[in-house]
Amino acid sequence: MPRLHEHNNFIFLLSGLLVVILLGPLVHAFSPMQLDTVTSISFVIMLLLGVWSIKGSRRALWLGAIMAVAGIISNMLAIKTGEVEYRILGLATLFLFLLQTIVLAARAVLAEKINRSNGILGAGCVYLLLGVLWALLYGLIEIAIPGSFNGVTLDHEGSHFNDLLYFSFVTLTTLGYGDITPAKDVARVFVYIEAIVGQFYLAVLVAGLVGSYLADKATRSQD
Repeated sequence: MPRLHEHNNFIFLLSGLLVVILLGPLVHAFSPMQLDTVTSISFVIMLLLGVWSIKGSRRALWLGAIMAVAGIISNMLAIKTGEVEYRILGLATLFLFLLQTIVLAARAVLAEKINRSNGILGAGCVYLLLGVLWALLYGLIEIAIPGSFNGVTLDHEGSHFNDLLYFSFVTLTTLGYGDITPAKDVARVFVYIEAIVGQFYLAVLVAGLVGSYLADKATRSQD
């Protein structure tokens, strides 16, 4: 494992995100349910490591750990019992955990002393976190108002998460294949909000990176 310092700390957070976005759905499709649970736990552990690497406060780390563990336990209970309340609690706690992670990551990215390449990684992490965050939000909406989305299917754990994760990133990038669509007004509101956030984030990110590059270039030319 590479030594942690301010020039590479976001690589840990990026690793945890890639597990859930890329490996998670693949393992879920070709593995038994027990391995899916292990994959989910591994993701949360790696994401916690990422939160720690951002060097937030110890209080924030412990709060994140409590929410993450509560989310895992609630999801496991939902799988075993089939109770909707456990699934709502699990999604809600993981949603708050990711929201906290986004705040910590954004603060670190906006820090004046951050390394440029690490800052780019951090900005990418925030973008990916937004996609996962909205997928959890869509899951809560679908549970609270069944039928909010057309085209989603339950997996063998009784969850829509993989479909909604795919739909979230398709919406965030405004790609819009149309195979999954919002059917209820509440879902539609949050869908277009995500599309707006995704486009504004990219515009601000690109503008910020270009501005930083031009400022550094001007400084070097003066020296």
